[in-house]
Amino acid sequence: MGSGYAFGNGLAAGLAANFGKGSLRGQNTGAGIKNNIDYFGLNLYGVWSNPYVNLIGSVGYLQSKNEIKSQGYKAKPNGKTFVAGIRAEKPFAVTEAVKVTPHVGLRYKHVKVDDFNASGFSYKNESANLFELLVGVAVSSDIKTAGGAGIKPFVDVTATPNFGDRKVKNKVGLRNTAVSDSFDARITNNALVNGTIGVNAVKGSHSFGLHYSVDGANDGRLDQMLKTKYSYQF
Repeated sequence: MGSGYAFGNGLAAGLAANFGKGSLRGQNTGAGIKNNIDYFGLNLYGVWSNPYVNLIGSVGYLQSKNEIKSQGYKAKPNGKTFVAGIRAEKPFAVTEAVKVTPHVGLRYKHVKVDDFNASGFSYKNESANLFELLVGVAVSSDIKTAGGAGIKPFVDVTATPNFGDRKVKNKVGLRNTAVSDSFDARITNNALVNGTIGVNAVKGSHSFGLHYSVDGANDGRLDQMLKTKYSYQF
């Protein structure tokens, strides 16, 4: 949920809030582990469009409340993420209806998961600082219908190399003792490649979007997402 305001001269800003519930189930060596999640977040964003380049910046905070269960034991650590990013893009008209838009961006993430105790053990989690470089290109078309609607199909391909704490060191030990051990855990891939295809439609104050995206990375990672959105502008 959110709201935005256009100040004129290519400047606009907005505030958005997101919240929800979800669940995770472990597979393979993690079979039997379950996690129920409640989360909420706030995002502040701004846009500056000018004849030279379009700039989009955002700052956000996300907090998750987790209830992890495994073999009769339970833990409730919270996760906190701070994100700040900026993106620059420049559209080039190929024809009257088709545009090619190269874009580049940089995103910073600070991720922290609370320490917790479970089944006589204590778990300490190291915070992580990540930098993501986003480089890609989009191809879009702008179609006007006889009924006054604007339809904009598009395709976007983006490569995102990741830098920083791609692995974090976590500690596990006997509770109330100095006995502990540590292990490294990978929390992100070296790089991610995203392909998105979709269409946005606008008629009057109403707008609708339908997007399908695929993410691929090392170690066989493959994510898919289908998203719809609707907004009313006044």
